[in-house]
Amino acid sequence: MNSLIFKVKLLGGFLALLVTIMVYFGMEYAITYAKGREITNSILLYKTLKHETPSVIEAYLRQNSLEEIHWDEVEHVLKEAKYVIETPIYREVFQSGNIGLYIYKGYYYYSFKMHGQTSYFKNLHRDDNYILYLTVAVTLLLFMLLSIYIYIINAIKPIKTLYVKINHFSNKRANIVPELSFKNKDEIALVSSEFDKAVERIEKLEKTRTLFWRNIMHELKTPMTQGVLMVHLLDINGDEKNELLMIFERMKEQLNKLKQLEHLSAETLELKLQEVNMIDIIDDIKDMIDADEHALHYTPIQSRFKVNTEFFVIALKNLIANAIAYSPDHQVLVLHKNNKLYVINKGQSLRSNFETYTKAFVREDLSKNGMGLGLYLSKEIFLKHRVSMKYRYFHEHHMIILDLKKIKV
Repeated sequence: MNSLIFKVKLLGGFLALLVTIMVYFGMEYAITYAKGREITNSILLYKTLKHETPSVIEAYLRQNSLEEIHWDEVEHVLKEAKYVIETPIYREVFQSGNIGLYIYKGYYYYSFKMHGQTSYFKNLHRDDNYILYLTVAVTLLLFMLLSIYIYIINAIKPIKTLYVKINHFSNKRANIVPELSFKNKDEIALVSSEFDKAVERIEKLEKTRTLFWRNIMHELKTPMTQGVLMVHLLDINGDEKNELLMIFERMKEQLNKLKQLEHLSAETLELKLQEVNMIDIIDDIKDMIDADEHALHYTPIQSRFKVNTEFFVIALKNLIANAIAYSPDHQVLVLHKNNKLYVINKGQSLRSNFETYTKAFVREDLSKNGMGLGLYLSKEIFLKHRVSMKYRYFHEHHMIILDLKKIKV
């Protein structure tokens, strides 16, 4: 319904309907006008026959292409002819004045009762010229409208092609759409040309970004791996070794978050979804988080949802781990109600708006470990799943609400 081409076609249909209505009323007007003219002519002829001399009558007949005909010529005509005045009451009034008016095969016939006898006359001009003129005019008008319609359709048709190209590009499939050149050099062709250039530049930037991330990941992982190996080779006591290994483990975890961030930012990412029980996801998270086994409280959730398990676990784990880390009692409660998941923990009110903390590299407490990517990653993953994330604070409790309606099985 929002298609521009559809709107043009709709406009064309409306104009065609409008022309049809105009033609109908035009023909009705022409017929009415012709009838009125002949009624006037019949009255003038009647007055001429009644009051003028034979020479004047003859001149009048000749001037108006009229001829008198006899009964044997008009008898068969009157059997098939139609009355010019179709309304009976008006016709009776007209005939009471001794005038009759008929039409047969485009010719008008008049009858007059005078001096005890009836005279008949025929108009030698056929009354179909107005139909011819009207037909020619309508044909020209329709041809003109059709030409304009075809011109507009051809002018805006490239918009559809351009839309297809943009749509494919937005889905990262621009390479399967051949570059199309437009014959015209109008604004649409210029936009298409600039779009092709923009696609080329963006693809180059995308390749550069991918290469950059690959290099930086390699450059960071290599010294970390060497560092872990050296820790194992060093002759140090167990506590110091474990502390160093924990430092490298945290560095590895942050590096993995950067990798996940890069993966999510790539428009080519298409989530592979599968049906899972939410309770299984939360059980996996409980095994993963580095916290007391009693830190996570949740009610049994048997509902099934369609998610990408790998990413959804990461997103929900970040929320739960964040809630435990910032809660004074290091406790978090997870509830499920009406297709909504609630992550609740105690804590003081936030210093800034919640949306601020869902941005990359933003942390509430700089003394905490991490780079401030947890909530940002969670938000991006939930967006990929079409899950909205809202925040509420009441009675010294933080509450993050996930709307799961769109992924409910």
